[in-house]
Amino acid sequence: MSLRYIKLSGLSESESRALKSMLRIASPLLTCQWTITEKHDADLEIYSFDSAAGLKAWKNHSSTLAALLTHQSEHNDAIDIIFKKPLHKTQFAETLNLAAEQLSKHYLQLLDETNLQPIQTHKKSWLSKITDFIRIQKKTAPHLPALNLQVITHETSTVSAIKDPALLLIWINQLPHDFYQRVPSLLSNLKALIHQKIKPGLLLQLLEMYRAQVNELLFTRDIAAVKRDLYINTESLRTISLINELISLLSIAYQQIIQVHYQRGKTPLANPVMLLALNRTAEMLSLQLLHNFQYYRLAPTGAWKQLHEMFLYQEQAQTLHQDLSVKPYYQSRSFFEIYGQIVLTALTDPYSQMRFDVLRLYRLMAQFTDKIVIDSMSEQQSKVNSRFLLLGHFCIDAKQDICPQPLHKTDISIRHAPTSRRLDTQAVLRAIESTLRDAKSHRTQTVMSSELRLVKHIIPQLNTTYERRFERIREQSSKPIHISLGLESVHQSLQGNVVNALEWQLINHSQTGLMAKRANKGCYHLNIGDFVGIFEKNSLLMLAVIKWLQIDIHNDVQIGLEQIEGRPVPVKCHPENDEEAYPGLLLETEFDSRPHIILTDKGLFSPKRKIRLEGQNLSNSIIANGLIDSSLDYEIFNYSLNLGS
Repeated sequence: MSLRYIKLSGLSESESRALKSMLRIASPLLTCQWTITEKHDADLEIYSFDSAAGLKAWKNHSSTLAALLTHQSEHNDAIDIIFKKPLHKTQFAETLNLAAEQLSKHYLQLLDETNLQPIQTHKKSWLSKITDFIRIQKKTAPHLPALNLQVITHETSTVSAIKDPALLLIWINQLPHDFYQRVPSLLSNLKALIHQKIKPGLLLQLLEMYRAQVNELLFTRDIAAVKRDLYINTESLRTISLINELISLLSIAYQQIIQVHYQRGKTPLANPVMLLALNRTAEMLSLQLLHNFQYYRLAPTGAWKQLHEMFLYQEQAQTLHQDLSVKPYYQSRSFFEIYGQIVLTALTDPYSQMRFDVLRLYRLMAQFTDKIVIDSMSEQQSKVNSRFLLLGHFCIDAKQDICPQPLHKTDISIRHAPTSRRLDTQAVLRAIESTLRDAKSHRTQTVMSSELRLVKHIIPQLNTTYERRFERIREQSSKPIHISLGLESVHQSLQGNVVNALEWQLINHSQTGLMAKRANKGCYHLNIGDFVGIFEKNSLLMLAVIKWLQIDIHNDVQIGLEQIEGRPVPVKCHPENDEEAYPGLLLETEFDSRPHIILTDKGLFSPKRKIRLEGQNLSNSIIANGLIDSSLDYEIFNYSLNLGS
């Protein structure tokens, strides 16, 4: 049994005794002998940051395998191993065995290099050694389009990274489940990893573990995730930004694998690992777009352009529709499916969708990617201007960093470009309409009902028939308005001073609504469907609902508002058999001075419900009739007077 040495740095006497005792207890489970030393060069150095000596030793640490003894499950410093107190025999032994295995591999590699390689005055990277051996000049495949990959320069860094898959898995499993702690830890360690010189095969293994974490972060919709989205605070805003950075970094990391094969003239058709890395990069770009859509952020710069470029590359390489299985256990959908899913999601106008609906739409679009047709436009097709003939047709302009645009709005010159493609969604529309007909004929009352509502809502976007009913009139100068959020705030504002209102800049307006913007910093948390009151100098109060929401690269939030007709009159609602009073707004119109429509909080309406209304010079009993409109924030329904009260 080989002998390994452990050095302790900064541990207290009690911690040292406990660790020595645990080493003795765990010895029957160990694959090699470990002993604690102060004289020999150590194979493993265990630190404690609770003392000045431990911190000082850490600042001067060498390339020795590093471990930390702590009560915490994670740490910001690039530690290889964390021993969490209190120590447990089995876990302690398994970790030491994995460390021993890693050290054995490392020493064998050094031995091979010493025996087989000539003595060098400086250390070369593995890529340099390969180049020296085969003695050929790097050259990309001449028959394929150029790929503009984001390449990382490997610089000498004192920050260590976990480069052993088994140790990385242990570290990930030790991370806290808390969202706000887990994300920064993953990000800092991935940053350290991608600046290391690692062979593509090993790098792929490591990145796949981070990929699993990203998918879990995005698609786990437990109660904690729902609460985070409903009650966004400073900490969650910071974490949203960190997740975006994590996905972006993972995309760049996969591109390092592509770069190695690309520069050696390899093609994805003949090289499954290169194809896998291309598809993983596309997947990460898609998830970054999806994450931005979910939180109403503008698409990250360069994401669309890189996806379009990779589409043209794989089209020429004849791998667009190729599903992939790489030994031992890597699998990937085709690039066409990955690309098609995010394109269809983007075409549904995610900035007008509820935050939870964007993820559901993304999943739904996966079943329609095989219905998409993407091809080059013939001379005749590029000249068609009939809007009817171009229904459901979009143009992919690979030179632009934008999602596909309606073909009837695209210039002829762009349609003619060799890097432009026609996207036909007509088969997708037929499949959706067929699903809706089947559901109607069977009177579907299953969980699919909400999904059917979603796909029905997006049909105008996919068939390019969505148009604004009224022309926008742009404001010539900055015009301030005040917007109060929520029924309770609007109700109070109508009876005195304006409350819970922020100043916004009016951008444009039409007969049925307006668009406004302001700095996102200090803004209240907004969602699609939120009810607001708009206070403008020398104008009557306007009620509206948020229909569109986007946060741009300058961190300014823009909202599109649709007006709710009627002059509001504040009242208090007293439902029958309910002692609590609820705010309500009677909506008077110019056509009928007697109010027969009311806006209330969500949940107040039910057919035939009796409600007593009280307001200034008003006391009536009413009976609720029919629901006119509703969101998660409010309900609008008509009523009749309860004359028998």
